[in-house]
Amino acid sequence: MPALLALAAITLGWALITNRLRWQELPPALLALAALIAATRGEIAAGIVGAGIATAWYQGSRMRRASAKPLAQAQLDIDQARAVLGALPSDDADTIRLRHRERIAICHPDKGGNNRRAAELNNARDLLLTSLSNKSA
Repeated sequence: MPALLALAAITLGWALITNRLRWQELPPALLALAALIAATRGEIAAGIVGAGIATAWYQGSRMRRASAKPLAQAQLDIDQARAVLGALPSDDADTIRLRHRERIAICHPDKGGNNRRAAELNNARDLLLTSLSNKSA
């Protein structure tokens, strides 16, 4: 049993560090773990009730997060957008896309990056591409 608890603690720690589990989701995950332990000790009813509560709690937190407003999408001005992407005023659309691709490869949330930074890079790219298309029109 101690080895199983150590493995569970390592797994939860890894999930938190790699952003696969948010801090707000940790209490329902711990409740689910406690329910699993109760069930393995023969307390089946307590395990089922605990697992049901943990599942509802976790799903509720995910639904609240999904319905919340998207990340702050502060409108950047053109100069800020160029600074974020490292773009020059003379860059064309392909160069802007290339600079965005280079930076997002480092900062993407799937690669352990930051959601806010990725959103900022996306906003900067979109703003610069829109401003280029408005100039050409």
